[in-house]
Amino acid sequence: MKPFEIEDLIAYLETTPDSTWCVGLCRTGDRVQHCVLSHVLNFAGVEGLDFFEERWATTSMIFPVNDGEHETYQQATPKARCLAYLADLRDGKQQCAAAYFRNDRDADNAPDQFWQKGTTYSYMRLSPPAKDT
Repeated sequence: MKPFEIEDLIAYLETTPDSTWCVGLCRTGDRVQHCVLSHVLNFAGVEGLDFFEERWATTSMIFPVNDGEHETYQQATPKARCLAYLADLRDGKQQCAAAYFRNDRDADNAPDQFWQKGTTYSYMRLSPPAKDT
């Protein structure tokens, strides 16, 4: 795994234009817009993405933030939501993935930030989820 400092990732993400962020999918077909994990991939490569998900935030933790579905992070843009969440991880205001995996492997007892019952997130999702009709 390729480790990096969360502060370096935050600094990188701050330089990305809002127009390069998207919700509901990993990245657009033209690869112009990205979710937070795709931005992490651009920043740190595959090994860095693995490190991020193991150390800082899993897909299930970060996608609800990116997509505006986490009640604590309701900023206007995916970029602003993710930057606020990453700052909270850095500052210890949210439990990071590494702490979660050390302390509690039972999804039924995990804090709400990790799981939203009935919702499945995958960083490989390339199209928006189907809407219930």
